[in-house]
Amino acid sequence: MQGKIEQVEIDGKVVSIHEEIWVADFGLPEIEHELKEEVVKLRPKNVRNFSWVFSSLLVILLMVVGEYLLWSLGIKNFWPILTITIVTWIYRLLVLLLWLYLGYYQWSLNREKIVAVAFSGVIVASILVAIMKVMMMPEAWAWLNILVEPIWALFMVAIINLIFFKLNKK
Repeated sequence: MQGKIEQVEIDGKVVSIHEEIWVADFGLPEIEHELKEEVVKLRPKNVRNFSWVFSSLLVILLMVVGEYLLWSLGIKNFWPILTITIVTWIYRLLVLLLWLYLGYYQWSLNREKIVAVAFSGVIVASILVAIMKVMMMPEAWAWLNILVEPIWALFMVAIINLIFFKLNKK
């Protein structure tokens, strides 16, 4: 048994081994080195520590700025309101899918954090966008968006999260 902390080079990387590995090597020390290599391979990926608040603010910023630009572009080019709405919802969907992909596959964040950031970011962004719509278009239906947008966003995030995590079981 070796209970010390040591630096081991595996595949050109120096890795600290902190575990105790019990080996009945019967005089074969190379078995211990092979087991240490296997332990390092089986370790979970290093999860980066991202701030929940920073992640949510980033999702909110992407959604609000992107939707503002899409609404400005649509109004400038005389798009119908329905077209602008559909394009912005597609944009929201793409930002949400981007967050899910990056959080799950690239950064290996846990599911709870990914879902919490998705819910909080998208719902707060939808409220801010609804307020922005009231300022951009002082029509009666724009006021209704303050109520309706967060509910639709809640449904969208819930359904997309369910589908994404059902299809992507690790």
